[in-house]
Order: sequence, then structure tokens, then C-alpha cells
Amino acid sequence: MCTKFGIFTIWYADEALSKWNEVDDLFEEEKQQQKTLIAAGLDEWRITELYQRDIAMKKVDEAHEHVKTNWQLEKAQRIKPSLWWQRVAQAQAQAQTTSTEQSNANTPKLSNLSTDGKAWFIPPVAMMDL
Repeated sequence: MCTKFGIFTIWYADEALSKWNEVDDLFEEEKQQQKTLIAAGLDEWRITELYQRDIAMKKVDEAHEHVKTNWQLEKAQRIKPSLWWQRVAQAQAQAQTTSTEQSNANTPKLSNLSTDGKAWFIPPVAMMDL
């Protein structure tokens, strides 16, 4: 999600991956939409035999399960390991606390990543009057 002066990073999420788990509900919605389209197509082709309709719907269910399984693997193997933001923000906060205790007031403070996962910046182009 981008705004004129900031972006929401993809490298930040809670441990439960709640923002990524919201995608799981979309799979169910998509499956229902596909079943509705297939049922309409079967009606159009006048396929009324229950076993034939069941076969078509089972194929949708199988494909849906395959996609869901791949998505769970994606979250576990690619997304979760790439969530570095929170670890770095915590490490910077600890380093700043340690350095504050050991240094004087004239030492510049370490700039920390925000703990909410938002990075705010002003793009150089926004500074120019075009």
C-alpha cells in the first residue's frame, strides 16, 4: 500500500502472520465463484446427471486443495523467513538503549525502524516543483 510519502512494507508481520492469513478466506470465495460458474456451464450444456456434476465439483475441490497447500508452503517457507523488520527494529532499540547508557548527550541517536512496519520517506521528486 503506497501513499505519496510512505509505504507499508511487506517485510513486517506479527508472528501469527495474521495479515497473510487473511488471504486464506479469499481462496474459499474463489472456490465458490468457480463452482457457481461451472454449475452455470453445466446447466447451459444441459448436463443434469448428478454423478457428472459431482465429478466436476470434485475437480474444483481438488484444485482448491492443491492451491491451498501451495499457499501454506509459501507462507511457511518464503514469507515467514523474509519477515526481518521486527527483529531488526528490536535489535536497533536494544543497541540504542545500550549506547545511550554508555555515551553522552552529544552523541547522535541511532535512527530506528518503526515498530509498526511503516517506512516513511519523502521521495526526492516530491521536493521538486515540476
